[in-house]
Amino acid sequence: MDLTNDDSCRQAFVRRCPRLGGAVPFTYCLECEADKNPCFKIFDCWWETFDVVGYLKDTLAPEQFESLAQKQPKTKVASLVEIINKARANS
Repeated sequence: MDLTNDDSCRQAFVRRCPRLGGAVPFTYCLECEADKNPCFKIFDCWWETFDVVGYLKDTLAPEQFESLAQKQPKTKVASLVEIINKARANS
């Protein structure tokens, strides 16, 4: 299946997001990070549905793909501290 030029096909892929807890289309996962880059869990979430690694290798710049492949998630504690600090700053 060629997803490269078919936005409706990418939009049709929907699954439950482990980070948000609800259904999201693949297109959301492609640019959900603050810097509009793909989600760090995109490989984990989509590998059973289609060749997500091949798709991203074909569509991302080589350095962007390598950065995504090497990305490690923040620990729960680090994420909570960040959320608390943001909440304090907004109050």
